[in-house]
Amino acid sequence: MTKREYMQKMEQALQGYDKEFRREILESYEEHFQTGLKDGRSEEEICQELGAVEGLLGDIQELMGDRDIHTHELEQFTAITEQKEQYNGINKVEMDLAAKDIEISPSADNELHVFIKGGKEKSKYLEEHISGDSYYAREIKMNKSSGGSILDMILSGLSVEHEDITIVVEVPKQLESLTIKTMSGDLTCQDIFARALTMESMSGDIELEQVSTEEGIVKTKSGDFELNGFDSKDLVIKTISGDISWKRSNVNESQVSTISGDVELKEIKANNLTVKTTSGDIELRSTEVGDTNLGSVSGDISGSFFTEKIRAKTTSG
Repeated sequence: MTKREYMQKMEQALQGYDKEFRREILESYEEHFQTGLKDGRSEEEICQELGAVEGLLGDIQELMGDRDIHTHELEQFTAITEQKEQYNGINKVEMDLAAKDIEISPSADNELHVFIKGGKEKSKYLEEHISGDSYYAREIKMNKSSGGSILDMILSGLSVEHEDITIVVEVPKQLESLTIKTMSGDLTCQDIFARALTMESMSGDIELEQVSTEEGIVKTKSGDFELNGFDSKDLVIKTISGDISWKRSNVNESQVSTISGDVELKEIKANNLTVKTTSGDIELRSTEVGDTNLGSVSGDISGSFFTEKIRAKTTSG
């Protein structure tokens, strides 16, 4: 198979996914062809290294799930109860956002506080609801008459909301669950514990510092990860093209996977660690692992670390 045939087949297979996602994947594979040709490999050899296009789509589905890579609007939101003025006794927090940045930190009184940095009117940007010990919020669509989704506006540069808005969430230091989903906003979180933690972003960056959880899921399409002191019993980290930097953490079992992003792990202690990438590089430094599984198609694998058992594989890296 030639490069042209392979790229055409891939472009056809990616129809139905949002334009930015298609562009990132195609550019990544175009770059891989250019590098391989410079190294003296034939187009047919490079196609074989990359594997079947169907395999790539299967990897994408496994990494991100269908809803994360198709063009979509915010999830449907149903009001639970009328909004309460005070957020006392909250143990579960869930937020569904579009373009606003969000900062999460512990509150001084161990209660929940949600506000817009700079004193802006919160009701203009958020719909909030309380049910028992659970707090729910979603970002209000700012252009309901346009007929397009907020994601479409963001990707096309036509978003009507140009204000620099940051949502501040001060939470109890210990939570039963914390779920934050955003499209293009950046997400930062520090000094909290949540038994179940989910952080998802389409294109925004995610930064977590001194965060602990028993069950953690951190996912992004193209945003970068900066994880420092992120401890967990069971942790899953997934991205399509974003880079992953994870440092100074303890974890029982962790799965780290990316298509084209680079993965850097430093001072990690884990019983079981799996890191897989298609074209990104993997680097481990000052890390101690019981059972290590590293795999890449064309990325390099390097580092200085201790492990009791290791499996490492790369095709052309």
